[in-house]
Amino acid sequence: MTESTPSAPDTGPVTSTVWRSRFQAAIGEITTILYVVVLFLASELIIWTISLALAPVNIEYFSAILSMVLVFATMTGITTILPSSDPFYQLMMKPKSLKTDSRFCKIDFVNSHLGIGFPVPIVMLDPENVLNAKEIAKIICVCVITNLISWTACFVVAYCVLTLATRSTGFTCGRLGFNNTQTEKRARRGAEATNQPKEETEGASEPANRTPPTTPAIDLDAEPAKPKSSVWDSAVALYPILLPVFVALVVGTPIAAKLHDHRVLDICILLCLWNTSVQSQRGFKVSRICSGSPRIKRMLTTTMNPVLLTTLLTIGYTRSKAAATIDMSLTDLLHQFSFGTPLYAIWTSSVKQTLLTANPTRNFGAGDAALAVLECGIVVWGFKLYENRRQVFSLNGLLVTILATLAAAFNVFMGVRIGRLVGLEPAESLSFAARCTTLALARPIMESVQGNAAVNAALVVTNGILGQLMCPYLVGLLVAKMRSHTVDNQESSGYTSPQESPAEASSSGSQSPLMTAPKPQTEPASPRTPTTRLGGQEVVGNSPATLALNFTIGANAAAMGVAYLLEIGSPAAAFAVLSMIVYGVMTVVFATVEPMRSAVISLAA
Repeated sequence: MTESTPSAPDTGPVTSTVWRSRFQAAIGEITTILYVVVLFLASELIIWTISLALAPVNIEYFSAILSMVLVFATMTGITTILPSSDPFYQLMMKPKSLKTDSRFCKIDFVNSHLGIGFPVPIVMLDPENVLNAKEIAKIICVCVITNLISWTACFVVAYCVLTLATRSTGFTCGRLGFNNTQTEKRARRGAEATNQPKEETEGASEPANRTPPTTPAIDLDAEPAKPKSSVWDSAVALYPILLPVFVALVVGTPIAAKLHDHRVLDICILLCLWNTSVQSQRGFKVSRICSGSPRIKRMLTTTMNPVLLTTLLTIGYTRSKAAATIDMSLTDLLHQFSFGTPLYAIWTSSVKQTLLTANPTRNFGAGDAALAVLECGIVVWGFKLYENRRQVFSLNGLLVTILATLAAAFNVFMGVRIGRLVGLEPAESLSFAARCTTLALARPIMESVQGNAAVNAALVVTNGILGQLMCPYLVGLLVAKMRSHTVDNQESSGYTSPQESPAEASSSGSQSPLMTAPKPQTEPASPRTPTTRLGGQEVVGNSPATLALNFTIGANAAAMGVAYLLEIGSPAAAFAVLSMIVYGVMTVVFATVEPMRSAVISLAA
């Protein structure tokens, strides 16, 4: 008998399924990008409409913040009138499940990329107007002193006030804005029910010595195993970098060579540099580089901040292009890169046919587009406030509003006075009056008090970058403190928390709070302490320290700090947004409205 050779298995259906899933993923990415473009245009239209309403009183710079407030109020009003509209919002703007990639969440996508606008003020600094080394040293000294005083004072005062408020109101955590909603209560009750002892749930008829049959657990939500393709995976990971490069070579470079218009080229290169910085940090987090030295890896991951890397790379790009271009100076190239004119001002000038003094050609370059993305991100935060409206409309929300007002007054007068005491000139000292606001709000403050706008722009961006560098360490310290406090409470009450396996312990110890992926809860937390997540790590309870830290980050790190808290899913990020809004608005009030304006100027005299 001759043995027949078995035929090769038919891989046609498997291949078609793989390519169908890849096609669906590609369509999902394209759809997300289109949604984001629509969201960007809608945000800019809202900002433009509000700027037209504010033009008669010359406060158009409040357009982005008021647009965020309008989005929050509109969504809250719609949900109040039509409760059935909230599922529609969840379907359109949020991912369908926790397993969905955050890139498919439109709100989180915008929030994770709004930092592209922060490098622009640093890139636009004119080398001819740079201060001497002595003045720069004084500015750094004042910056360090003011940050140490402001961060410490904000956290200590907020922690004391919120602790007193919590103790005075007893156990009304839900009304105080803590994460203690009815949904979480039902989830905890369900977790407690599923984790009851087997003797109570399996019945008494089961023999004690009988070994139950082992059946494999079936995950109904798990996706089927798919063949891996290194080429496809590399293409998916690198397309945000390669696509702008391709457009720059095919479209941007010919336009720049023929028409001397570098805007398309600059936009593509800026996108490429930003995506490269983001992918580099994300890739380093999951890599095995320095995995044996957790502290060194945390430090390197933190210093690989996308804003910091993009700033350095963009400075190198603009200066290199200026050196390679014969017929254009660095000043002309920077003017094409950004004129600093908001998009709503260009639209208003085009419709009313008025002349923009600072930008007569109505140029809208790559830097202006990046700043517009930042404005869009601020407007989108209105949806985040809407998602946490119960926290905003609470006693803690009122306390954060009062504390942010006091912090704004303290920082405006303190920064100017310390700058003058150290020996800075009046213009440089006044630039510290708006060091912790957004770029849009800092500009009118500098015009009002006649401060150094270039120094102020550098301070705003530097404080934001410093805040993002400090946030992982501050959040990590808070997580460790809360875990230690929870363990002490559990030991005193007789409750023992589940222990981590050695593999989990080594994994969690080698990653920072930003890097740690959420872990499923295997045991219920204490019934009196709700379980939340901070920095991707599971912590028990939500103490006033969490609120105080979020308030401090919102007041001192402004938009960049808030973006970090929203990215890691802090349970009290809404208070950081509220703190940033109130702090920025009140800073403008204290620095531009009499008699506070005169008092600020007198401190620098």
